[in-house]
Formats: sequence, structure tokens, C-alpha cells
Amino acid sequence: MRSLVSVLVWLVVAPLAVWAALRWSPYDGLWPWVPIVAYTPYAAAGSVLALVLAGALRRRVAGAVALVTAAALALAVLPRWFADTGTGGEPAAGAGGQPDGGLG
Repeated sequence: MRSLVSVLVWLVVAPLAVWAALRWSPYDGLWPWVPIVAYTPYAAAGSVLALVLAGALRRRVAGAVALVTAAALALAVLPRWFADTGTGGEPAAGAGGQPDGGLG
């Protein structure tokens, strides 16, 4: 039973670790990866859940991998999140102090 739980934890942690490795690799500009990389914020949230799962089930190695994965994906996502919001949750201003009129 214990080995089955370990396998299930690794089935959650491993794909997210591969996602983080691909996200930080120089191969992130190739075609099949370009549309998928848009889902990195969801993978980052999932990596936090994987970290909680590995910690709750006391899988130390999987937890360490999940921690590194969560940190790597957070470093990929958080700068964009902070750049998209100004003070008070307002959209960030463009170069002239006015909203830039972009789509997002």
C-alpha cells in the first residue's frame, strides 16, 4: 500500500517537474510547447497542491522535488503577475503614465 501511495504522489509531482524543466529550458519556443506554456499559471498552482500532497503523505524526496518545482514555476509566473498590476490592483500604466490600451 505504501508503494502505491508513493507511485501516485510521483504521478502528480513528476509531470509538473517536467513542465518546470521545459519552461526554463531553451526549447520553450518550439511549436507544441508554445500554446501549452500559456497554462503555466495553472501548473504553478498545481505544483503548490502537489507540494501539500507530498508533505501530507510524508514523501520527503517527492516533497523536495515539488518544492523546487513550485519555486521554479513561481519564478516564471510571479514577475508577469506583478507587472500586470499597478498599485491597488489597477492595470499598470504604459510609458506615458496612461494605460497602454493592450488586450490584457
